[in-house]
Amino acid sequence: MVRIVAINPYDQTGYLLPFLLGRIADFSRLHPTSMAPETLVRMVNARLAAGDPNVLLLAAVGAKGDVVGHAIGTLEEDPIRKNRWVFCWQCRVDPGEGSSDPTLVRRFIEMADEWGHSRGATELEMATPRNDVAWQRKYGFVFRRATMAREIGAPVPAAKKEDEK
Repeated sequence: MVRIVAINPYDQTGYLLPFLLGRIADFSRLHPTSMAPETLVRMVNARLAAGDPNVLLLAAVGAKGDVVGHAIGTLEEDPIRKNRWVFCWQCRVDPGEGSSDPTLVRRFIEMADEWGHSRGATELEMATPRNDVAWQRKYGFVFRRATMAREIGAPVPAAKKEDEK
C-alpha cells in the first residue's frame, strides 16, 4: 500500500524533505526543463521553509517508509486576467515493486486538483517532454501551448513577405 502525503517541513512529514529534494534534483537532471536542478531545489526548499502556502510537495510513501514517487505544484496567478492555476513542476513515480500501484499519478493529480480548487485555481498545467497524446488520453490534459526557444545573441533572420502577414 502506497500512501501519498503533503510535505510540511515543520511537522512529522518534514523528515522526508531531504530525500525529496534529492529526488527533485535527480529528476531535473534526467528531464531538463527551463530551470536548473539546483535552482528548482532551492526554490521549493526556500518556499516550503518560509511557510509559503502556494507550494505543494507530495510524496508517495511505500509500506517500508521508502519514497516511491513525488509531485511538485505551485499556485500561479495572472492578476490582470484574474485567474489562478496550479503548475505541476514534476510528477514522478518510480518503476519497481513499491510503486506498482497504477493509480499513483492519478492520485497525485486528484490531490493537486483539490489543493488548487481550495485556493481558487481553475486549471492544472504541466510541461512534459513525454508524448502529449498519452497524457491527454490517460489523465485528461489538453494541449494548450508550445514553448519556443532561441539562443540569446543569435542573429534574427530578416522577415519574409509571408511573415509580415
